[in-house]
Amino acid sequence: MKSKQEDSPDSQRPKSAMAASSRAVSRQISGSNGAALDRNGTVGSKLDGGSVSMPPSDEKETKAVMARRSSIIRDPSERRNRIKKTVSFTSNPNSRKIITVADCIAYMIAGCRMVKVRSNSRQYWRTFTLDPDKSAVRWTPTSKKPDQAKVLISSMKEVLIGKKTDVFRGRDASECLEECCFSIVYGDQGETLDLMAKDADETNAWVTGLMSLMGAADLIETMFHGHPDERNGWLTSCFRRKIAMSTITKEHHLSDEQVVELISELCPTFSSQKIRHRLKESLWKSSGGESPRAITQVDEELFLELYKEVTTRPEIYHLLISACLVPFINLGSDQQALKQRMVDVSHKYAATVIEEFEPGEPARTNNHLHIEGLTRFLISDTCDIFDMEQRTVCQDMNQPLSHYFIASSHNTYLVEDQLKGPSSVEGYVQALANGARFVEIDLWDGDNNDPVVYHGHTLTSKLPFRRVMEAVKAYAFERSPYPLILSIEMHCSMQQQAVVVELLHECLGPFLWQAPSDGEPGQDLPSPETLRNKILILGRKLPPSKSRTVEDSGEITEEDESAESLKFRNHQRTGSIKKIRLSKGFSDLVSCQYYRFQSFQKSRSQVNEPSVENIPETMALKLAHSAIDDFVRFTERNLVRVYPSGMRIDSSNFSPQEVWCCGCQIAALNYQSVGMMMDLNNARFAQNGNCGYVLKPLALLDPTVMLNASRNRIPTSKPKTLCIKVISAVNLPKPNGAATKGDVIDPFVKIDIFGVSTDCAGSRTKTVANNNDPVFDETIEFHLTAMELAILRFLVLDDDCIGDDFIGQYSISVPCVQTGYRHIRLKSLYGRDIPNCYLFVHVAITDKRGGGKAIRGGSPGFLIQRRQKHLDDLKPVGDKALDDLIKGVLSKVKDVQVMQELLDRAIITFKEELGETPSAPIKLCVEEMFARLSSNDSSQHCTVETHGIFPEIKLNASDMSQQGSRKLVDLFNQMIGCCRSMMEDAEHSVEIMVSTRKALLDRFHDLGNMATSPSYRKKPKVSEQLSQDISLVETQIDNNQRFLLSCQEFIKSICDVVNSAPGALHFV
Repeated sequence: MKSKQEDSPDSQRPKSAMAASSRAVSRQISGSNGAALDRNGTVGSKLDGGSVSMPPSDEKETKAVMARRSSIIRDPSERRNRIKKTVSFTSNPNSRKIITVADCIAYMIAGCRMVKVRSNSRQYWRTFTLDPDKSAVRWTPTSKKPDQAKVLISSMKEVLIGKKTDVFRGRDASECLEECCFSIVYGDQGETLDLMAKDADETNAWVTGLMSLMGAADLIETMFHGHPDERNGWLTSCFRRKIAMSTITKEHHLSDEQVVELISELCPTFSSQKIRHRLKESLWKSSGGESPRAITQVDEELFLELYKEVTTRPEIYHLLISACLVPFINLGSDQQALKQRMVDVSHKYAATVIEEFEPGEPARTNNHLHIEGLTRFLISDTCDIFDMEQRTVCQDMNQPLSHYFIASSHNTYLVEDQLKGPSSVEGYVQALANGARFVEIDLWDGDNNDPVVYHGHTLTSKLPFRRVMEAVKAYAFERSPYPLILSIEMHCSMQQQAVVVELLHECLGPFLWQAPSDGEPGQDLPSPETLRNKILILGRKLPPSKSRTVEDSGEITEEDESAESLKFRNHQRTGSIKKIRLSKGFSDLVSCQYYRFQSFQKSRSQVNEPSVENIPETMALKLAHSAIDDFVRFTERNLVRVYPSGMRIDSSNFSPQEVWCCGCQIAALNYQSVGMMMDLNNARFAQNGNCGYVLKPLALLDPTVMLNASRNRIPTSKPKTLCIKVISAVNLPKPNGAATKGDVIDPFVKIDIFGVSTDCAGSRTKTVANNNDPVFDETIEFHLTAMELAILRFLVLDDDCIGDDFIGQYSISVPCVQTGYRHIRLKSLYGRDIPNCYLFVHVAITDKRGGGKAIRGGSPGFLIQRRQKHLDDLKPVGDKALDDLIKGVLSKVKDVQVMQELLDRAIITFKEELGETPSAPIKLCVEEMFARLSSNDSSQHCTVETHGIFPEIKLNASDMSQQGSRKLVDLFNQMIGCCRSMMEDAEHSVEIMVSTRKALLDRFHDLGNMATSPSYRKKPKVSEQLSQDISLVETQIDNNQRFLLSCQEFIKSICDVVNSAPGALHFV
């Protein structure tokens, strides 16, 4: 009986219900099996692929005794041994790549073990094989007759990748990975065979083979019998042309070095070294394990085999097969199918793509795009992840300066640290070349009446002011035509101030901009378009006086940022205010005055000319956490500059993202310091043509649309889901700082989102051992509430590296991300492109409540899996009391997460008892429960009690006929009890987190004292950790508040049904 149950049809529902479900699934996935090439290069297929390794031939069969659905099913015959790291590109000799349809078919005929997933709570390991005549897929063991345990190829209607059927949707996400699942739809009734492979590689092999057999049987048969095709003809002609051009080769043969040259010519993205290594590996296999030098001459047949083995990227080949069912895109016979599968692509555009990227003349003539052409297209600029439109100025440049983020450099003249490093003109050249529109100059008296630029009160070298002016004149508008702001901190004597004025007129005279004298207080600042090719001098001005003459001067307070670092190093408090004399000649050149920020109320915003409020990073971060609404409102009309703390003598940078989210326009960074903060800065200003000005989002501009401080989200922004599938990487180099020998690495990809606190998230892929061209095939999903402010960062690291593990990175502003299949050009630590080094990804951006991955509908919504930054980022700050509070927050968050899991399971169990899917609305499920209670007279014995807002049903009947109703009522009460407990825990957690946040903020306010105390003397970055801890605690407060709101809506929907329940129920 057990075996019959195991191998019974996959669903016990009536055929009509099965057909309806199948039609529903078909509607949801309609058109999902095709590729799409849009005008921006998007390949719109939802099918992805990878490479597959053949399993060992001595694989043992296991008994058909499987755990239930709550268990993690693992095939006990799968024992993977980690391959010891080597020092070459040679792969495991016992493994074989699957890179053609023929390889996929051969793999299917050999057979493999997969899980046959059923609609009930069980799943079974079976061995699946393809008949040698390619007519049917069979599985064993089975109690059925051999002719019944099969699915004919001719009866197959569709192959679905992922968890697309009701059978998969009804299972826990942890039991089966999306990329390992696929379903075969067959028969007139739309029956499904739901399978789960051991990994994505195996899934890709079966899907590619099945789709090829279903869609192009005649063509595939021709290919299997070795008839020449266009690709082979093109390669053969290239091989023979190489022979004809050579004078030292044997007839019909090329040497191995000539083969390397030829492949390098045909595939420029492959380095000669890598081709040589791959060729050596292939020759080793061809020689039967003997020395590779046994074959020094390569004939035509061996060249074709070597070329395909070396250059074919399996993940792109599988994508091509999955999209078109044949190993090329045919604009002739497949035109109708392409119209259904392509997104906004005309036949003319597709023909243009083929003409530009297909290297083979026969294929171009026949309007065919083979794997070489598709690969070239996918790594072209057209398919880059960065939006081509953003490479030019595309934003409105006629708004006031305060409406833009401005690329800004701090102490531009320094090229190393802030204490004793050199000063150089190169700092200005590099900053301006990188798009900076705000640079700084600190002027001091020099020898021979020659003003110098240097960091006052330090041991940094001195730089003649004249050389700086010459560099600014030469490079000011080379990268961008929009206004350049020169921030001049004046410390010169009156005599040398006259020299400064003379040099400014001499070098920058035609470019200097002066604010109109008839300006009115509170008027808008000029726009970047109005100030094209103009230079604004930012500095201190003399107060207006009608009696002052041209030769007069006056006193102003000294705003010396370099003195701040000196005070931090000497642990001194700010003393008396120092006065300096300022000449009227210099004052008149200043078109934009700066002030030291004191408070929002005391701000000097009502002036006749543009002004900038200077705020140190510690104060800015404090305001970002304690008064974000006021901060955002202040930055609507006022330019705000945030500069690094004086403790950063190593020229490290603060996170500009936190102050950008408050609307601060000028985040002054040390451009000479590479790392994550500069990567974020480069990503922000790469958009809008890298002109140095980026328009702020509407929520930071419109007084009626504010960034909500308590919720940390933009109300007018529609929440989005960003889904990234990391498919593979190509040509990954060894980390520069690695201490190990050899070039083989164990890479993984880390993806982070930087934005408002609720959007900050991070996740990573698996590690692929011993592979410089790894296939990851993993999907990571982020939910964004403020996409306009978010920055996406890809980081590739070596998981088994001694020393530096950095391989490459790429950062991009989310609004610049192009969806579809994209290649990402990885950059080095210094922001330069790594030659021929790419990540291959698929990107989808959908509304949070539509599209994307299926989520469990009907549940309160707090169990949508969000890969947020790990709570491990909450780290000690060196104070025992605060550290204990942080530990308490961590404990409470974990308790709430446990309660969320219990509630989720209770909801799903209740729905399953009713025979509903986990996505069914809870309101309909409760109505169904009361309908059942009414139908079997159980309602006569029911009493509904309310405890506050929480209903409870009591069933008074004790006879056996009511046992089914009793179980249903018990599950309902258990679900309500879990929701009640979670709400109580969440409320208590919010109270603890609010008090912890207050304590952290209080300590953050006293940061000046902390920085000078002995316990923090060796921790200059304590402010960063405090700020990060505050942000994470605020995120958890927001999450718990959302959980509470979701639970309240959940209970309310249930109470609405309970209150309208049949009158036979007794309410207490």
